[in-house]
Amino acid sequence: MEFADYQCPFCEKFYTDTFPDIKKNYIDTGKIKFVYKNLAFLGKESTDAANASMCARDQNKFWEFHDYLFTHQGSETLERLPPTS
Repeated sequence: MEFADYQCPFCEKFYTDTFPDIKKNYIDTGKIKFVYKNLAFLGKESTDAANASMCARDQNKFWEFHDYLFTHQGSETLERLPPTS
């Protein structure tokens, strides 16, 4: 289980450097089930991204959106998300 924030540079480093090996060796082989939990603690953009990821989940696109946010971290992606109520 991972608790992460889409704006956190350490979470992005985990996504880039560690997660691919975990996915290949454990998730894809069925040895583990991986669960991602939003832990939005770095401000409004973090909360907006977490809320948007739940909307993506409702459309069966959570992992696609999750990957997009982490691969575009720092490119103003989170600042351009529409506000959530």
